[in-house]
Amino acid sequence: MSTATENWKQIARTGSVTWPQVAALRPERGVAFHSQKGALAWNPQTGATRRLLPEGVGSGFGLLSPDGEWFYFFKDTKGNEKGHYVRARYDGTGTIESLTPEFVPYASSLTPFPLPIVSMSASGNRIAFIFVDSDGYHLCAVEIGKEGVLGAPKILHEGRALLRGPILSADGAVCVVCTNERTGKQQYDLLALDSGGEELVRWKGGGATSLETTAFSPKSGDYRLLCTSDDSGVKRPMLWEVALGESELLLGEEQLPGEVVPLCWSPHAKRILLCRSLDAAHELWVWAAGKLARLEHPSGTITYFGGLGATLSNDGVASVLFSNAQTPRQLREFSVTSVGEGKVLLSGGDAPKGTTVRSVSFPSSDGVLVQGWLSLPEGKDPFPAVIDLHGGPHQVTNQNYGMGAPYVESGFAYLSINYRGTPTFGREFLQKIWGDVGHWELEDIASAHTFLVREGIADPKRIAITGGSYGGYLTLLALGKRPELWAAGVAHVALANNALAYEDSSPLLQGIMKASFGGTPQEKPDLWERSSPHTDAANTQAPILVIQGLNDTRCPRRQMEVYEVHLKELGKDIEVLWFDAGHGVGSTEQSIGFTERILTFLASALLQEQAVD
Repeated sequence: MSTATENWKQIARTGSVTWPQVAALRPERGVAFHSQKGALAWNPQTGATRRLLPEGVGSGFGLLSPDGEWFYFFKDTKGNEKGHYVRARYDGTGTIESLTPEFVPYASSLTPFPLPIVSMSASGNRIAFIFVDSDGYHLCAVEIGKEGVLGAPKILHEGRALLRGPILSADGAVCVVCTNERTGKQQYDLLALDSGGEELVRWKGGGATSLETTAFSPKSGDYRLLCTSDDSGVKRPMLWEVALGESELLLGEEQLPGEVVPLCWSPHAKRILLCRSLDAAHELWVWAAGKLARLEHPSGTITYFGGLGATLSNDGVASVLFSNAQTPRQLREFSVTSVGEGKVLLSGGDAPKGTTVRSVSFPSSDGVLVQGWLSLPEGKDPFPAVIDLHGGPHQVTNQNYGMGAPYVESGFAYLSINYRGTPTFGREFLQKIWGDVGHWELEDIASAHTFLVREGIADPKRIAITGGSYGGYLTLLALGKRPELWAAGVAHVALANNALAYEDSSPLLQGIMKASFGGTPQEKPDLWERSSPHTDAANTQAPILVIQGLNDTRCPRRQMEVYEVHLKELGKDIEVLWFDAGHGVGSTEQSIGFTERILTFLASALLQEQAVD
């Protein structure tokens, strides 16, 4: 299907940047990650960039050493998230060197999501990372000596419990890691270890409370850790004095209501950058000696994970990754005195006009409000419509550049929703789906359908559902459990058979799935079966298009092949398009090609229905 302007293709080809870093001892050396070009060497003083890694070697995330000599990252094969932590010289000389040359390939994550799983000390003398194999989760540290000489890898902690968010102190003497050993859920306590792996202190949240790391003080010998606690029901910024085992709330809800998380310290450790989330929109604040100052910036999204993606100067100037529906993700500078758009420090290049969206909310079946982003095409309603579901479920849909553009330009109303299980809407909203996977998410999705029809936005017979990863799983689940609602479904890198997916997933994902379900398929067979899309496959009515990766270890190949065969045996309309990569499409042009196929598919399913009417 060809749209009138196809501006969405230009949006798709527009570059954005993530994870900018500047070497503390070499301010002319930085790195950033470009959505089209991959890892870049970046000179913050001149703005010049070049390819950082050799041709054929990709990385969507890594760490630059403080001396600017080395770039550390996880190297896998075609996105299968199985390999080794390695490093490459910043200047491009030499060969890629493994940090764990004697280890068999292990599972880890290519991105710092939802919490980073690799950390480097501010002094550059130690790196710590988490990897997973059949024996469980392992926290490993490697000493970095003079002239960058690597020591032997040392396991600091290991076990079956989930480990996330390791953070090293500035001098590398202390490592704090999040562990779910007490809870068995994605709900964490904090464990502090010395450089030999001996336990120093443990902070147990208790009850339903979850604790998460952000960053140690940048000053050597200062063992104050920025972290968060949701003990009050929403995430709040905390300071944990690890050496004393004491914690304090940075600011109460009476000072700044809602979910507030710390992003980073200033170099002198006297100021802290905070981000407040309200209905999936962000505000920046600076804390200093108990006082707060708001940083003025346009409405939009601040991208961060743990202590990554933001800096704060001693005089309170922040650099953050900013985006909204009109603007691709850029590194921008904001301060208390700045007004307007802020200063662009690094961008992905020229950008065409994005989309116009507005925040909406509607009640779910139990009265809880669900937030979403709505964009409408030109013309007269009711429109054919697409409901879009984010992945995770521990992701959140904030404003992002060009969101919904292919659909809106093709004449579809677009609604992206933050269903139950989404973070930043409070602990109860987040944990509602734990041990009851799929149930409340579908209640919220069905309520989104009701909202579109009740408001006269969409024709009830011409509403499609789509999503990627966990959103793809929910798409297939909704098509079988609520078939009367949908005219079509499009699933990207999706789960279709829970038990088979668990069997074939990497140990990293198996641990997360076990925590989400409250047990393995053998321990909770009824829940795993009840919440699996294949269980209700016979009920599906709408045509289905699936786009799936051959090397995906999060949503593995076999379970989708079995699902496709099963649906075709039932006489259902399903097509699966495969690509040779992992949990993300390999190239921009391939992604554009898939989007064209999706638009043609939706036009056939939704616009043909209009012609019949």
